[in-house]
Amino acid sequence: MLTRLVIDKAGYPVGTKSGTQDYSGNGWKFENNSLILEPTAEKSYDFNSTDLNPHRVAVNCPVTVNSNATITNGIFLKEVTGSASALNGVFLNVPTGCENSAKKITVSDNGTITALKTSGDTTTLDSAAKEIYVVGQPTGTLYVTLSSGKVREVQLPLTADLELLLNDPKPEPEPKPEPEPKPEPKPEPEPETYTLKVVGGSFTTGERDALTSGTVPVDAEANVTLNPDAVPEGMVFDQWAISEESLLGTPNVAYNAESFTIPANAVEKGKTVTVEAQYREATIESEGPGILGTAAMIGTAGAGAAVLGYTGYMIGTELYLNTVLPAGAAIPNNAGELALLLWEAAGTPAPAALLPADAAPVQQALAWAIENQLLAPDACAEDSISRWEVIRSWGKVNA
Repeated sequence: MLTRLVIDKAGYPVGTKSGTQDYSGNGWKFENNSLILEPTAEKSYDFNSTDLNPHRVAVNCPVTVNSNATITNGIFLKEVTGSASALNGVFLNVPTGCENSAKKITVSDNGTITALKTSGDTTTLDSAAKEIYVVGQPTGTLYVTLSSGKVREVQLPLTADLELLLNDPKPEPEPKPEPEPKPEPKPEPEPETYTLKVVGGSFTTGERDALTSGTVPVDAEANVTLNPDAVPEGMVFDQWAISEESLLGTPNVAYNAESFTIPANAVEKGKTVTVEAQYREATIESEGPGILGTAAMIGTAGAGAAVLGYTGYMIGTELYLNTVLPAGAAIPNNAGELALLLWEAAGTPAPAALLPADAAPVQQALAWAIENQLLAPDACAEDSISRWEVIRSWGKVNA
């Protein structure tokens, strides 16, 4: 059972099903649709941190702060109650006792505020606000979306009230010089390109910014690089799965390096190439492609062992899962199906979380899988999953 406080995508504590049921944790509880911070010792809460608020969305429920708790940062859309000295953040409603100390943000020309965010996801307000309030000394950059569609950046903390312009000022028109007649230029032929998609990393061509999906000139090199932040916890990079047959077996394509280059003129015009990072458990020594790679290469014996093909990855993982999963079991496609498979394999144990008496099996399975760290704390039944996640979770249950 998850006891630490984590905010889900909807702005409510994880475990409350987006604020629809009561829940309690270590030093906090959610009841009567309100979050109550009641640690037994002094503790501060940063609602902009990725540990407490992975999606960094606005808190969407009332909050009560007791004498041991302090809020150091965050965006709050409902009433917040507590000592003024313990509150720091951006508030849609000014907290009681902070009326004289709060700094107010308004919009010119009778404009309104329609959405807010810091460094995470944008939270759209249920009703446009005429003003918002900054209390205490929160830090960071606040992005304010106005009714005109403009987004304004506000550096925190504020030292005085602030008015945001609803629209950009109109520039003074410059006198236009008389155009000189020029010969009609001949249109340049469109460059030949192919489409490149990178999962778990990005690519660059020339001086362009890094992309995860886009077009690449056929006559240009594409430099693919691993995104270390995308590597799952407890795992390390293993190798790349590449869908393009023309790259299979090419010695210049270092499929097992974190960065490699797709040579110029190696891919035909109009093709789509998918490059996907594959991972392995950090405790497994790198003595080859590992369980996943071995399974995939069994499925691509004719494609060459030097490169793990994307098609081989799909075929190989299916072969492997059909071998280890119970007879007749379908390969899960989402978190709900995976949770049910793992839960039933473990003997359908009762989850520690307090669930309704009529909770469906998938709800019980999800709660149990989250408690046993087989799924992410904010996993939902409809969340998509990779076959590697199925292999990893099945291995944990059967270890």
